[in-house]
Amino acid sequence: MRNKQMFILLTVLGLLAALSTTVYATTNRHPATPNIVGVWDTTIKVENTDIGADGLWTFSADGNFLDVNSTKETNPGVWIGAGNTYVVTFWAFNYDEQGQYAMKAKIRASITMDGADQFTGQGVTDVYDLEGKLVEHPWSGPFEFEGTRIEVELP
Repeated sequence: MRNKQMFILLTVLGLLAALSTTVYATTNRHPATPNIVGVWDTTIKVENTDIGADGLWTFSADGNFLDVNSTKETNPGVWIGAGNTYVVTFWAFNYDEQGQYAMKAKIRASITMDGADQFTGQGVTDVYDLEGKLVEHPWSGPFEFEGTRIEVELP
């Protein structure tokens, strides 16, 4: 009976050691060169206005991009780049006060990695009406942004 208890205790201790090592390795993994793949807590500010938004930007390893933001939109796109320089293009749908589809916007941005877990960038938004004509909108024009990588945290 004592051997069985000792075996269980050693097994539990071994599993805890393996889990601790895995968690440490996971939370301390940083590539030698910054890589944008992951999820980023992003703050966007339209230049010369009070307009802005918070977003969660996801960069997939296959070049796909997804923006989920505080304006209640989910916007798909694509990205390319390497090292510390990246470019992203994505589309957003805009709705009027009644919730009807009214416009769409093409967003293009360049990103500079400021380290493994931080980036900054600037971009431009072009807004189009339903006929595809470029129109002026509060979100039209240049904007700046910054992002912080979301890391795995223990519960």
